[in-house]
Amino acid sequence: MSRFENMSDVEDVTQLFTSCSELRTVSATSFDNSRIKKYASVPYGCSKLVGGTDGFVPSPSYGFVPSPSSGASVLKLGTGGVLTDPESDIRTWLDATLFANGGLKIGFAKADAAGREVLAAGKLYASAKYNAIQATPWASFGKSVKAVAIAADASRLANVNLNYWFYGCNALASVSGMANLRGVARMDHTFNSCSALAELDLRGMSPASLSSLPYTFGACTSLAKIMVDAD
Repeated sequence: MSRFENMSDVEDVTQLFTSCSELRTVSATSFDNSRIKKYASVPYGCSKLVGGTDGFVPSPSYGFVPSPSSGASVLKLGTGGVLTDPESDIRTWLDATLFANGGLKIGFAKADAAGREVLAAGKLYASAKYNAIQATPWASFGKSVKAVAIAADASRLANVNLNYWFYGCNALASVSGMANLRGVARMDHTFNSCSALAELDLRGMSPASLSSLPYTFGACTSLAKIMVDAD
């Protein structure tokens, strides 16, 4: 929604954006949420919504993702807010394409789909601290993901969060290109329930920025080998 600042006098935002599962951006140059008195279920079910910065000083700044119970306090710009000023939008989006053969391509460049059946395609904010499996473009087809390839151009990113990226992809057996990811800070539930994954190559991916790893490998019942650099 553009020109969201025109709603600054509103007092009741009950269920505003509820279940807007594809909503990624709410644009505004300013907004005063001090008059809001009713705000139940705001914003609920907006798992792809990312905005503002999340309090990292100095930079980088990470995209703020609201929880289902955040309330009207997130209707603001800046730290802890979901509103984004189009003139100062620092978000960087990756493109993802899942093909019918189970191959998932992730990178800056859009995957060549000529002559190939596509199950899902879309964008995700590389540095967002997503908090639900539904945040990824391939979430509805997670059980079809068999092989993930992260493109070399992803190395242009300075910072990445992998929260919930492959959660529930229980047919995933191959992951390549993890070395192309820089500044990975969070891997919350990244491979949770990837029960077919037996081996994972993390060589070339620095752990220096990692700060959060809850359930990264939860229910990975076949995972027997994780390869990392010697240091």
